[in-house]
Amino acid sequence: MFSRISSAISLLFISLFAQYGAAADEVLSAPATSEQGADITRGVTPMTTSDPFSTEAVLQLLLGLLFVIALIFLLAWIARRSLGVTQTGRHMRVITGLPLGAREKVVLVEVGKEQMLLGVAPGRVNLITRFDEPVVDIGEPEGAFGQRLVEALQRRTDS
Repeated sequence: MFSRISSAISLLFISLFAQYGAAADEVLSAPATSEQGADITRGVTPMTTSDPFSTEAVLQLLLGLLFVIALIFLLAWIARRSLGVTQTGRHMRVITGLPLGAREKVVLVEVGKEQMLLGVAPGRVNLITRFDEPVVDIGEPEGAFGQRLVEALQRRTDS
C-alpha cells in the first residue's frame, strides 16, 4: 500500500517539475533578439517582479497550504489503518494482539478488571473466551528495559 502511495506522490512531483523543465527549455532554446535585430545572449531574460500580495500569489499560497494539510491528514489516516495505531479509553484498552493470517487476528482486551480474548476478522468480532482473573499482568513491564524504566521513574520521583 505504501509503495502505491509513494509512487503516486513521486509521479505527481515528476509531472510538476517536468512542466517547469519544459518551460525553461523553451526559454533557453528560443532565439532572443533586441529591438534592433541584434542577437542577445541566450537564457537571459529581463527580470520582472510581481506583487507578493497579489490575488494569484495568495491563492497559490493557500492552495499549497491546503495540500500540505490534506497530505498530513491522509498520512495519519493511513498510519491508523495499517500500523494499528489505536486510541485508548479510560476503562477499556487493547493489551496485545496476534495476527493469525493476512486479515485475521486475536486480540486480548481489558474492560474494567476483566480480560477478553477476541477474534477479529474483516466485518466480524467474535468473543473467544472471557477471563475473570487477568491472564496477562500489565502492571509491571517485562525485560531489562522495563526494569530500567521503572528504576529511573522511581529515582525521578524520589528526587
